[in-house]
Amino acid sequence: MKIAAFLGLLLVWLALPQRTQAQTLAADSSQLRLAMQMATQRYAAATATESRLLSGTDYINRTKPYVQGNPFFPSPEVKMGSLHYDGFYFEAVPMRYDCQHDQVVVQPPSRAIALQLVPEKVAAFTLDGHHFVRLVTDSLTNPQVRTGFYDLLADGPARLLARHTKRSYEQPTQQGMEGSFVETVRFFVQQHDTYQEVAKLKDVTALFPAHKADLQRFARSQHLSFKEGYRERALTTLLTHYNSLAY
Repeated sequence: MKIAAFLGLLLVWLALPQRTQAQTLAADSSQLRLAMQMATQRYAAATATESRLLSGTDYINRTKPYVQGNPFFPSPEVKMGSLHYDGFYFEAVPMRYDCQHDQVVVQPPSRAIALQLVPEKVAAFTLDGHHFVRLVTDSLTNPQVRTGFYDLLADGPARLLARHTKRSYEQPTQQGMEGSFVETVRFFVQQHDTYQEVAKLKDVTALFPAHKADLQRFARSQHLSFKEGYRERALTTLLTHYNSLAY
């Protein structure tokens, strides 16, 4: 009886490592299947998301050869940017901004031809340090502020927005046709659903009479110049200061 019991215990002991090994292999196989399923799901989701960027139409720069300059802001080079498009957020997107036609242009690596995105689907984008937001405005109540993309320079109770536009001008000469692009920048202060164009210190202080004296002192202390070429920095600094007071 003792020998039989010993042999039984020996058989159980010999079977333990094999059973444990089988359980380990089964667990490893289950984890592998789960990892493969998750990877497949992530790939499918990523593919579906990226395909949304291909929903635009072919972009063709129709600038005539004799026109000097380009329709892009801030530069004609394709640079990496980010954007909120069709409910998704994308990073490291090769893109440009055509401010003549108010179009966001992307250059998918898989395509030779660039694409212009559907404007209504672009909520915002960031390019070369500039953050643009899309405003949808009422042309009756705000005729000077059209629906489109605006450079958000200062955010808060009062937002400072810049509208960058380019127009091409052409004229005949003795040598033939000539032309060039001219860029204009207009600045607007947004409070709720109202917009006011600003260019000088007095334009800003008129909007905030309760803080007029403080804004004037601040502008003097910072030596702010509102001349062309310095205006963007001056307005941004001033509106950022006002927003710090408003909070």
